[in-house]
Amino acid sequence: VMDYASNLPETSWKRWLLSLGVITGGRLNEISQLTRSDIQTLDSGVTAIHINEVGEGKSIKNKRSERLIPLTDGAYGFDLAAFLRYVESCKLSGSDSLAQIGYKTAGDWANRQAIPEALGDDHKAGLTFHSLRHSLASLMQVKGVPTVHAQAVMGHASGTITFDTYGSGVPVETLVEMLGGLFRV
Repeated sequence: VMDYASNLPETSWKRWLLSLGVITGGRLNEISQLTRSDIQTLDSGVTAIHINEVGEGKSIKNKRSERLIPLTDGAYGFDLAAFLRYVESCKLSGSDSLAQIGYKTAGDWANRQAIPEALGDDHKAGLTFHSLRHSLASLMQVKGVPTVHAQAVMGHASGTITFDTYGSGVPVETLVEMLGGLFRV
């Protein structure tokens, strides 16, 4: 999926929707409602997305869903500099929203076109954008990531939800180190 996304134009929100889904495990609605102000560079130099409901029409699943997820440059080929250029281009165009397509349109495109095309013969019925979330949770479980760290990335209140179905209190710098090791960048 990341190879497919990386071949989309740098100026296309579709590229970043898929890419952020792969490397953050963010929910479709969380990624599709990101604004420029949700892309934050912390004092430590870490760039993260801030999943929140600040702004008109934004919503999150529950209070534990608000979180900072660090962006791992190089994860599966994710190009942080290109993403930040995209964010800057949105600023220059006067758009606060990063998404060029809405939640429903994004889901239709990702689930009916992009993911089946990206996976080709490996595509199976039921694989959707949300499957990217499950993949990240499974990878964290297999690699022995502490439950509390996985919870912080996934935005779950319970470790059981994080690992059986698919943050808070964990410094984002710890998540940077954990995700970097997970993606081996």
